[in-house]
Amino acid sequence: DATVVRITGLGTPTREDLRSSLGPFCSSRLIILGTIRLAIFVTGTLVASKIEDYCSCRVEHSATGRFLADGIESKLDELRGCSNQIHTYRLFASLLVSQFVEVLLPLIAAAYICLTEGRRTALRVQERAGYTHESRWKVCCACCCNLTNLFTCCLCGGSEVNTGGYRDVARALATYFGDGGILDLAFTDYVAALVVLLRVQLERKIECRKTLLEATKEEEGEGLLREAASSGGIVTVQNDEESSGGNKKPMKECIIYRLARTGSQLHYAAALRRVLTPDNDTDIDAINEGAHFCRLALGIYGWLMQIIEKPISGCCMLGCAWCKNPSMACCNSKVGEEKVVRGDTLIGCNEVALIKQAGIDCSQLKYAQLKQGYEESPYAITVDDEWKSVVITIRGTLSLDDAVADLAIRPVLLDLWAERYNFECAKGEFCHNGVLNIADYICRDLDEHSVLQKLLAGECSGYTLRIVGHSLGAGVAAVLATFLRPRFPSLRCLAFSPPGCVFSRRLANECKDYVTSYVLGDDVVPRLGLASMENLRHELLLCLTKIKVPKHIALRPKKRNESISEQNSRVLYKSNTDGQAPEFWERVTEFENIQAAKKTKNGPDIVLYPPGKIIHLYRTAEDRRRFPALFFRRKPDNYVAKLAEVDDLQEIIISGTALADHQPYNVCRELERFAQSFGLKEPYAPRAVEETT
Repeated sequence: DATVVRITGLGTPTREDLRSSLGPFCSSRLIILGTIRLAIFVTGTLVASKIEDYCSCRVEHSATGRFLADGIESKLDELRGCSNQIHTYRLFASLLVSQFVEVLLPLIAAAYICLTEGRRTALRVQERAGYTHESRWKVCCACCCNLTNLFTCCLCGGSEVNTGGYRDVARALATYFGDGGILDLAFTDYVAALVVLLRVQLERKIECRKTLLEATKEEEGEGLLREAASSGGIVTVQNDEESSGGNKKPMKECIIYRLARTGSQLHYAAALRRVLTPDNDTDIDAINEGAHFCRLALGIYGWLMQIIEKPISGCCMLGCAWCKNPSMACCNSKVGEEKVVRGDTLIGCNEVALIKQAGIDCSQLKYAQLKQGYEESPYAITVDDEWKSVVITIRGTLSLDDAVADLAIRPVLLDLWAERYNFECAKGEFCHNGVLNIADYICRDLDEHSVLQKLLAGECSGYTLRIVGHSLGAGVAAVLATFLRPRFPSLRCLAFSPPGCVFSRRLANECKDYVTSYVLGDDVVPRLGLASMENLRHELLLCLTKIKVPKHIALRPKKRNESISEQNSRVLYKSNTDGQAPEFWERVTEFENIQAAKKTKNGPDIVLYPPGKIIHLYRTAEDRRRFPALFFRRKPDNYVAKLAEVDDLQEIIISGTALADHQPYNVCRELERFAQSFGLKEPYAPRAVEETT
């Protein structure tokens, strides 16, 4: 075993020649040790079969000897059962069983290898017959959904996904992961590449800042960038726009580093972005509006999200809320001839969670469609009298149906929907397929029940329509807002952590007038898209080719007093051509050529972006926790809000909080805390109302 560990520690992830002796050594070890264990097992089996003869002989000998005098029957009974009472025999039987397991495991391993080779041969035959990677992914997705439904009693949904939904997902996964067996990488290879890429991203940022500080040529804007790089990232500049009082207040800008490409080389380029400040009325309104309506985006997730975040207190809070006021589920009663809440559980758990989390009254909930299904996301319509708003809140990803919609990432031309909903600005533009289908379903459902028209034409006349959502719901909200804007020109859309692939560039920029997106920290979802995923895959393969030490050394943390640059120099070659595995780089090149051919076959390369005006809350200091929370961050951080451009979110940041920054609880908590730093207070009423009060 020590020899196996020593051999596996040789070489790099892409240099297998130094580990070439591992195969013959393991085969010899398997044969020799297997033979010895088999001999021991056979010997033990023969000995065990003679135990009964030994006991019988002992009984006969004792019956003719010294036990005849007294108690002969009792002694004979004891001796007849000696095989079950001898402790050494029981120990021997345990050893025999363990030896049998040791003999069986190598046989199972050999059978698995044979089956794997047989399966590969069968797959090659299937490919010749037209059974592609896409077909296999389609079968795999269907099996995963069916098994999940079986073990969760359909709690996670997915039972209504049709063949078309699986086909879209299978096409996306096969396009991204299908390599035809060219790369032949293990899971630990990808782990090592992710860890190394994290350090590479940090070094790029340091090098970009160092280049700015050492630059001697003074170009346009170069001085401001250098000043921002040397002053902690934020610089004060003169504002050309007049404020409401007629004065020109200074404006703060922060430096950002975004990924750029020069030929085949990747590096960071610096740029300045405006910082939101409490001196600007527009900035205060944007933060105040987001902090107020984010609770609705959290509440629409229902009881399951509350229990996931707070398993004990969440159950108690929901139970107490329902027991204290059972009529809280009164909205399930009929109003006229139509139910206000549809598709909820028998006792109204989702409705109770929505009302409790959002802090609204039952009378404010005017309509809710809480049934989840394929391309049917739950949503609710509420009235906010304080903000004079009718609010449509759309749920994000919480079920397998939502996950399938997320992965249906194929861009769809919007011309048909532009004619149907009469918005000319979308002609010639593209949209995320899964998001588009859900938005179309909600729009048709709204037209069918006419709740929105009745509210805005009746008791809520003069109110503003607001559409709110988180994650997948944020993307759906942006598309739905585009559908409804010709009918309601004053509508507003608040998209919390939207997907990074909703609209094509022109439409993503044009909807800034009515869509505001909020992104927290290193959230991975607003950065997800085909372009960013392909770039991540390329960088991971590039990092693998540059690693010059074994994986267990590459995964180690840096030494004391060692900089990131020194650590990367110790672990990585400067370029992929310096490595000692040109054959692996040839396989990578072949793989990328296959991917390029697939993209050409699938049609034009359409890049999608997050929608609207983007407010990005980024940390002002590094997260130095050794074990960061993957999903639910407990420690508060300090943030600065800046206005980001769509190109700023085209790189997936490898971070310990990339998933935690997407959770709706964390987004809501940090946005409210940031609003309080602006001097705003709950319940974050409109500022005109606050000033009057």
